[in-house]
Amino acid sequence: MAFYDAFLGHADALRKAGKKIVVCGDVNTAHTEMDIARPKENSKRSGFLPTERAWIDKFISHGYVDTFRHFNKEPGQYTWWT
Repeated sequence: MAFYDAFLGHADALRKAGKKIVVCGDVNTAHTEMDIARPKENSKRSGFLPTERAWIDKFISHGYVDTFRHFNKEPGQYTWWT
């Protein structure tokens, strides 16, 4: 997770310097059980591992917002599906 922590540090430094930032893209991780179909079956797969999900918790705890979930609070709504 070193890369992700470095990214978080960079984002925080930009905000501290007065910059407004938007992070766009896909981190390939479903944050909560609501964000993935069949969470129990996927609990040991990359993209839904506890360490990956904990990092998103950490990122959000720094004041960042998951805008998809901010506006879509119902289960069964995803940003990706095969």
